[in-house]
Amino acid sequence: MNSEGLRFARRFRQALELRDVRQCDLTEIAAADGIEVIDFDDPDPGCTACLLPNPHGDGGAIFLKPGQNTGRRRFSIAHELAHYHIPTHRRRDRRCKESSLQATRGFGGEVEWEANSFAAELLMPAKLFRADARELDVSFEAAYQLMSPDGYGVSATAAARRIVQVSEESCALVATRNGSVEWQERSNFYYRMATHGQRIRGGTLAAAVTRRESANARCERVDAAEWLDDPHACEVTLLESTHAIPSLGQVLSLLWVPDADG
Repeated sequence: MNSEGLRFARRFRQALELRDVRQCDLTEIAAADGIEVIDFDDPDPGCTACLLPNPHGDGGAIFLKPGQNTGRRRFSIAHELAHYHIPTHRRRDRRCKESSLQATRGFGGEVEWEANSFAAELLMPAKLFRADARELDVSFEAAYQLMSPDGYGVSATAAARRIVQVSEESCALVATRNGSVEWQERSNFYYRMATHGQRIRGGTLAAAVTRRESANARCERVDAAEWLDDPHACEVTLLESTHAIPSLGQVLSLLWVPDADG
């Protein structure tokens, strides 16, 4: 099911004649909307990005927590632009925490999921991104290539999530903190495994990174039974690649079953 965010983003890109543009200029887009992008001098605790629309008309301001890298900053701006342009979002100020910018369908609230869907389509339009990702593995090595300044100019998290969202492969992105699942994104990945708040097993590469081993952006085969609660796990070829985000205490795993049926 498509979100309102996705639909509005597609119309938005079409209106701005961005159909074939891989990396849009968010500063230019915000300025055209009469929106000033400002770093917080003293950010609210836990607030990553904030939209303050002009209560008397169009325009307003987007405030950002300082220290975000370029890719993360671009997603934060795009997320707040979603709140500005989706009519049902613009009824009040929006103060978004890190969890808001990682919201998925069923986790983190529908409004924030819609804003993330808008941001993903604005920054990484599905038609273009799918074509670029099709020839690559489902891995963080591929995500690094797609996120580069010469590519889509986004964060590793955003690129990895988008790989899963547009993929026809059986794959999933799982975010863990201290060995427990925070959220996940899936595409044709119907296997049972740990969900929000549940512990992952020690034989996963994610658990190894939690034990302070190095993350590995390349696909590596792992024992599927370490991830999957499936009686036929021994028959599944499961590849995992990992990415660590020390500032959030988070480990991301891209899981891929390359020989899955369908």
